[in-house]
Amino acid sequence: MLTRNRGAVDAGTIQNVEQELDRLRFLAHLTSTLREYHTSRDIIARASELLAHQLGLQGAGYATADAALAFVTVQGDWVEPDRKGLAGRYRLEDFGEGFAAEIRAGRIVAIDDVTTNALTVGRDEAFAAIGVRSFIDFPLLRKGRLAGLLYAFCDKPRVWRPDEISLVMEVAERVWTVLRRVQADEALHRSEERLRI
Repeated sequence: MLTRNRGAVDAGTIQNVEQELDRLRFLAHLTSTLREYHTSRDIIARASELLAHQLGLQGAGYATADAALAFVTVQGDWVEPDRKGLAGRYRLEDFGEGFAAEIRAGRIVAIDDVTTNALTVGRDEAFAAIGVRSFIDFPLLRKGRLAGLLYAFCDKPRVWRPDEISLVMEVAERVWTVLRRVQADEALHRSEERLRI
């Protein structure tokens, strides 16, 4: 006779299931929340805020790349109260040539400590100026080229867990999908306005 041991689930399994449920709840909330917004700026701000809160970070945001892939421009972000936002234009090489090469190649970059990572070492001042000590940057590609990136950061060293990196990737893909739809709607609206004139 076969018997089942109903009490044999280990704590690690329970924790993994709880983390997965939390991730799924967060993604469902993000998706539903983003439907309420109709401008790129609002979508970026709200998604950044939700992501930063979910991971306990000081900030998150979205930047677009120029045609030469030399600069990124922060289109919107969320940072903790009493912190200066990162709005502005940034030269990728200022944060490390290795870092810039990885982003241009479309590879996700997760840096636990900018002062010790080979991709960013020696660029402490550039990161200190924007209050970043550790970060994840997820590049978004359009037709095989860097179009933008979603970033999330912490003002102290942080070891990024694989599930956190995965969550940033999932948020980036969802935000990118919503932004493309909204930008198409915005372009259509502008076109209709020109036709009325």
